[in-house]
This record gives sequence, structure tokens and C-alpha cells, in this order.
Amino acid sequence: MKILLFAALTGALVSPIAADFQSTFTPGEVRTTIFSIDESSSLVEVEVIMNGEENPTDGGMQQERTVSTGGTFTDKILRAKGSELNTFTRTYSDLMADMAMDMVDPLGESRMSESSSESELEDVTVLFTLDEGDFVASYPEDESGSEELLEGLLGHLPFAEFLPDGDAKVDAEWEIEPTLIWDVLNLGGELSLVDPDSEEDDAEIMKALNDDELVEIEGEVDATLASIEDDLATIALAIEMTQYRELTDAVNAMGEAQGDSEGMPQMDLMEDEKRYEGEGTLVWNLRAGYLVSLELELTYEEVQTMNMVLPFGPDGITLEQTMTSEGTASMTIEVEVSRD
Repeated sequence: MKILLFAALTGALVSPIAADFQSTFTPGEVRTTIFSIDESSSLVEVEVIMNGEENPTDGGMQQERTVSTGGTFTDKILRAKGSELNTFTRTYSDLMADMAMDMVDPLGESRMSESSSESELEDVTVLFTLDEGDFVASYPEDESGSEELLEGLLGHLPFAEFLPDGDAKVDAEWEIEPTLIWDVLNLGGELSLVDPDSEEDDAEIMKALNDDELVEIEGEVDATLASIEDDLATIALAIEMTQYRELTDAVNAMGEAQGDSEGMPQMDLMEDEKRYEGEGTLVWNLRAGYLVSLELELTYEEVQTMNMVLPFGPDGITLEQTMTSEGTASMTIEVEVSRD
């Protein structure tokens, strides 16, 4: 069932005139984008089958996890005309990712782990230049840095794609590509957030498993123009989205790269499916042509499936494991615009 959120200010005057939606950039303009994501999840079910028989000893496993991420992008517009942005610099700051996990294993032993990730992009300025429809990242002429930091960075912030085509009146409805929700949840691309206490190999593994090319997105996102007041348009979002990752080949390739493949489990299947449902509220400045804020409130169910052959005994041991978790995710984006 679709959930529609009509976010309107109390006593707002609703304009019967169609509003013209557009994104506008002005050279010399500075846009500061502040974002934060808070996520929490709980393990609700574990199923383990070994050599075709259910293993009940894993039934007591528990897991609670919280993750908080955030950061600030300060973009200075260098070349632009109307809605066409050509060149800008982005300075990264306040990049962070904190994770805490409390787990009880099948034997009843409790373990608590915490980590805080940092990024080498902190206080780094990157130049983005439009080239054949995509923004290419480089360092400004007076700066230098690691080329690896530039890999996976996305200059485009996908806000205008939430808008209707042309003008629209209050209560107008339209559909939005569900991939936009994924793009927003991964704002800015690969931000090189790494726990400084982790092993280098562990960081590389996590980066490989989080490769966007492994992700498939399906679903439906419906938008409704809820209100217009004082040149601010409020758009309500109803979200149903499924995120799917097929990780089998990636995991086996990493095992082979580490050597001693004969002693490593052979992964027959590893996949992750996350089903989101929720609401969002987007506020757009009609006069100036930019996003003011975007809020998402989501619930999800995540199912992780892993089938492997363990290298024990003459024939090995087959292991099939399914872990189901339930969680919530909330995201807030705020944009401030000034002149340099």
C-alpha cells in the first residue's frame, strides 16, 4: 500500500497558479551541503543448514547495530549558465562514519565493537569539470594529492531530478526513478571513509563489496506537490525500493587474490537484498532554483544469504545460512547558498 505524506505548513496559503521548477547556478555562488544519515538494525532470524540438516545451535544469535555517517560539501561555482553547471570546486569537511555493534553468539557470549572512520578527503578541494555529460574530478592547479582519492567521487548532486518536468500545481503527482533514492543515500560517491585502526586488507575488502556496480535497484517512488508558500515548494515522497547485491564472484575473487585458495571456503552464493519503505519531504526554493532541504524516513528488511563449501573432510561441508534483519534509516540534507 502506498503511503503519501502531505507536508504542508499550518495556515499556508496554497497558490492555484502553476509553479515553474528549475535548477539555477550562478558563477561566484557558494553552496554548502550538509548531510547526515542515522541507521539502526536488529537481527531477527538466523537459519543455518549444514550438509542438508538444520543446525539449531545458531538460534540464540543476537545482533544490534547502529551506524551514523555525515559530512559537508562546500561547492564554489566557477562556470555555469542557468541550469547548466560546467565547472566548480568542492571542499570536503566533517566527513565521518561511526559504527557500534552488540552481538551475542550462539553460545551466549556477548561482544561489543565500535569503530570510527575518517577520510583523507578531509579539507581537500577537488575541481569538477563537465566532460561529455559527466563531471571529471581533478585537483586545482595550485594543489596536488593522491589520484586514488579521486576514484569514485561523484560531482553531481541528484536534487533537480526530483522535480516535475516544467511547471506544476499543488496536488500534482509524478513518478521518480528509485535509483535517485540510492544516489542520495550515497551522496558524493566514494568518500574514502576508513577506520584508521583497521587492517589495510580489511579496508580494501569493504571497498570492493560496496562497489556500486554490484548494486541493482528496483521499486517505485511517487512524488506529490504538497504546498507552495513564500516561493518554497514542498514535495512529498512515497518510497518503495529494493536494493540487491550479488557478491558471489567478488568474494571468490578476493579469496583467490589473497592466495592459499585451497584452504578457503568456496562460495556458491552470496547475496544481499534490502527492501525499503518510507516517506520523504523535499523543499525547493522556486525563486533561486535550489534545494533547501531533503528528509527521508525509511524502514527496511534485509536478507543476507550465503551458501558455501567448507574445506573439511574428504567431501567438504556444505553450509547454507540466511540472516534476516529489520531496521530504520533517516537522512537529512540541508543546503545553504551564499556569494563568495
